Amino acid sequence: MSKLNHQTHDAQIMLASDHQRGFSAYELTMHTPKGNRSYRAALTLPTEASAHTLELFALTAALQTLNKAKREQLTGASGRAPRIEVLTKDAAFADGLRSVLSAGAETPLRAGGNFKDAALKQFSRFSIDVMVEQDNSIFVLRNWGQQHVFDPKEILGADAIFGPAAVGALAPSYQF
Repeated sequence: MSKLNHQTHDAQIMLASDHQRGFSAYELTMHTPKGNRSYRAALTLPTEASAHTLELFALTAALQTLNKAKREQLTGASGRAPRIEVLTKDAAFADGLRSVLSAGAETPLRAGGNFKDAALKQFSRFSIDVMVEQDNSIFVLRNWGQQHVFDPKEILGADAIFGPAAVGALAPSYQF
């Protein structure tokens, strides 16, 4: 896992998704006075959602967890926007997200319009850098999500109707 560099970023969001199962997951790591704290969540959407939509959904959900109090905790009294590092394995998503963040149209972000609108509201609150993760730690996050989220295809025959779902957990504090 990439370590959070406290000199350049206040928090790190790692994104993982599985298009075939219609789920995405994120791990939010924040630097606090007590050390790094991590939180994981896994989310589902219908399996028709694109891979970009799944990752954008997870990123938006992660950014929404950073309310005003947490943002002030990250930046102190400086009043600046928190610096967030976003890690993904999907290079096309990273390029599309960079394009959206720079208001350019070089690389399209293939996500639903309503998801883009919600994400843009969150992006305005932060200073975001997007990186393509080179190691395999995203697969650990994806496997964690697969263990904690129902596969929508497995429950299609169920009598109850399931909508979008989310599950979260405090991640153990690992030292890498």
